[in-house]
Amino acid sequence: MSVSLTEIQGFVKTVNNINSIEGVKAWDTKASEYANVIADAVNEIDRQINEIETKRKQKTDEVAKTPFFKKLFLSNKELINYDSDIKKNQSIKANLLELKETLESWIERTPDSLEEAKQMIKELSLIKKELTTKKKEMTSAIKEKNISVRQNNANLSNQVLFVNSKLRQIQRIGIRMEKEAALKPLESQKALIEHQIIDIEKCINWIERIMLNK
Repeated sequence: MSVSLTEIQGFVKTVNNINSIEGVKAWDTKASEYANVIADAVNEIDRQINEIETKRKQKTDEVAKTPFFKKLFLSNKELINYDSDIKKNQSIKANLLELKETLESWIERTPDSLEEAKQMIKELSLIKKELTTKKKEMTSAIKEKNISVRQNNANLSNQVLFVNSKLRQIQRIGIRMEKEAALKPLESQKALIEHQIIDIEKCINWIERIMLNK
């Protein structure tokens, strides 16, 4: 590859520094060039993997034809090296494809015109509104669950079966565990929604900054 992985990763971070539509166009052009470079690199890695796999198969076939007694004295180091090289190349390929996907994702997300920027802000604002509504629903559901648990704890004192204080304590522990199990998915969903809202707000602010320098 004519450029390093670190260089492209550093370039991706510069997307946050774009402050004009012209800057977007220049960034997209460079990003497309990097994506093409990565595509070529991935094709070369595939060629190398195929070459290694062919050599490995040849070695495996050779070992299979070797008499049993001689196999006892054969070393499998060569096969181990082939496997290691394949895994190494597959790991590099995965990282490159992930980086290529990131570049292409940003190319699609960056506005190419003032009109497109306005439309993106409109759509993002609608998504933010929907997420805010969902967040309120999650907050209400968590509140209702807490009220239900407090009511269950209060009802313990009215139960004849559990007169013993230790038994009541055991049942409270059980109720608390049920509460935590019930709240966990709700709180996780709420946290995810809050994170999404923050990301959308950042994106809206970024696009608005670009529009100011049209």
